[in-house]
Amino acid sequence: MQKLIDDSVSFLASERGLDALRIDPYWPKWNGPWWHMQCLFELGEANRIPKVALDTLIASMEHRFPKFFPFKESDLLPGAVLRRDSSCHCQLGMVYQVLAAAHIDVDLRMPWIRPWFMTYQLPDGGFNCDHSAYLKLDPKSSIVSTLPPLEAVLYCTTRPFSKQESNFLDRGTQYLIAHQLFKSSSGKVLNKDWLLPCFPHFYEYSVLRGLRFLNAWSRQTRSELPDAIKQIQSEQEAQFFESNAIRLARRSYDAERSTLLPIDLKRHRTDDAKTFELLDEVSKIATPSNALWNWYRRSVDGT
Repeated sequence: MQKLIDDSVSFLASERGLDALRIDPYWPKWNGPWWHMQCLFELGEANRIPKVALDTLIASMEHRFPKFFPFKESDLLPGAVLRRDSSCHCQLGMVYQVLAAAHIDVDLRMPWIRPWFMTYQLPDGGFNCDHSAYLKLDPKSSIVSTLPPLEAVLYCTTRPFSKQESNFLDRGTQYLIAHQLFKSSSGKVLNKDWLLPCFPHFYEYSVLRGLRFLNAWSRQTRSELPDAIKQIQSEQEAQFFESNAIRLARRSYDAERSTLLPIDLKRHRTDDAKTFELLDEVSKIATPSNALWNWYRRSVDGT
């Protein structure tokens, strides 16, 4: 494992890795530099991410992406496309967390991200990375899109929350609780795969990820969680928890396509998404994962 971590760190510091970040701070999935950074972050190794890679990521995002969430392609420059040429809520939630864990002052270096979270929270308390959702009379949030911004504010604020931030977190928390972490407002299961633990998550959602957030919120705000949420947690622990490990039941990144580099603004070149050795090693299905256990406990226990 340590050699594979070292290999990812070396890639991020290499000219090949830095050039890829300069071309695009996001693509390609899942073997581009950004995905190495997120994997290291979830392993608790964000301090190993080379500063030059972090600085290059920031510079690339500042150059390539608008500092607002476009609702339609006409909001962007000619030739740009929504999926490729703008940030989304879950991406920025993860960027904030990775940079903060690597001891970057995100509010100083990228001061537009935190206000973004406050601006685009929907009336129901969540977020939706589907741009068109914001054009609807009664927009609905996505649980997948909602969690990373909430995590960023809850986990990465080192001062007392402002009134706006407290309201932001309370509304988001109530959204998750109202949906019992994996159900629609009518009580229908939205995605049965969410009940299965995975690691690393990247942007993917799982019930365990939702429980991690709610437990951290409960501890920080000294608020009691509903019995229904506690029951879901008991079921997850009974089914998947082992001694200092959590058994993986799926991968977050299966069956994906990816935009290839170099990006041609006139064509959208795609191919099957590729992985890298560290990602393959830490995401083996049916394997008891100490890494997932440590990721979960860090926020639940506040360690």
